[in-house]
Amino acid sequence: RRNEYFDDYVKSLVTEDEINKYYKDDVFGDVDSKHILVKIDAEGKEGLSDEDAKKLSQEIIKKLDSGKTWDEVITEYKDKIISEELGYQPFNASLEKAYLDECKKLEVGKYSKTPVLTSYGYHIVYKIDQKETPTFEEIKGDVIEILANEKKSADENLYQKTLFAMRDEAKLEFVDTVLGEQYKKLKDSYK
Repeated sequence: RRNEYFDDYVKSLVTEDEINKYYKDDVFGDVDSKHILVKIDAEGKEGLSDEDAKKLSQEIIKKLDSGKTWDEVITEYKDKIISEELGYQPFNASLEKAYLDECKKLEVGKYSKTPVLTSYGYHIVYKIDQKETPTFEEIKGDVIEILANEKKSADENLYQKTLFAMRDEAKLEFVDTVLGEQYKKLKDSYK
């Protein structure tokens, strides 16, 4: 019950302004994309160094710019890259932010003009299609959940602060003055 209270309390901290801003700035319709990945591996076992991976991804972009098709580039570099089609992914997919941001900004039928760095390496993203942006009402609950999780991550003491708020709401009083003073000091240390 304490954890449920914590979740509900943190959601109550999310303001309408925060929800509206997130919707305006970060929500977009599901995007169908594919990508070419040049893996980075500092140890050199399963990929290239950061510098070499970036150079290779830039070389691939130049090939695409010169008129080679996506499939031709994949065939040419098949031993040095990974390529896959991700299908439709929503704004809150469990993909890295850099990749999702690139999907959001690209026009349908266009590919990245600069390599997109994630923890996996450098991507060249191709935006195949995009659906309409969901309505505010359809995704408001998802946005509140995302913003609440951000608040939890931003404040490592939020759980304790929530318990103090719960006790305040329940009008907890201490009869024992020593215990009451210790509780007050503890509570003040989390402000």
